[in-house]
Amino acid sequence: MKEEIKERLINYLKFLEDEWEDYHEYENFTWDIYYKNRKKRREIERWIENVLNSVIDISKVIIISEEYKLPETYKEMVRFLSLFKHFEKRCMDGLSSYVNLRNIITHEYIDIKWNSIENFLKDSKSLIPIFINSVHKYLKEKLKKGNGDSVKNLNEREMDIY
Repeated sequence: MKEEIKERLINYLKFLEDEWEDYHEYENFTWDIYYKNRKKRREIERWIENVLNSVIDISKVIIISEEYKLPETYKEMVRFLSLFKHFEKRCMDGLSSYVNLRNIITHEYIDIKWNSIENFLKDSKSLIPIFINSVHKYLKEKLKKGNGDSVKNLNEREMDIY
């Protein structure tokens, strides 16, 4: 794995893990909070956008590192990872179904947004940890195989992940 790709993938993964640590702040979010509190509404929308963008960015880097042509849509990119070892089809199909939530957050009415956000909070509780674990497995395998890289050769920042 090329050094710049490895670094980018590790940075995206670390960002996703950092964002995911905030899940507990949102898992009990309600329609009432969402509807009445503009600040909290913007906060959860931004958090979801960050999580989904991280999933998309990680997917894109893995596809490029495997030297495949990028699919045309972000949804297809996320789903494409199910073709690689360690990435469960159920998980990738589930995550890909939420890629459009980024657009819904930006353009839809508040009641439509809430239904999608509520479903994302429920489903992502299992999907994101599975995805994070899959990326870790992928990285460990690639680092053991390629260019003399190994988990032992990671720098201090990268060691935070392993």
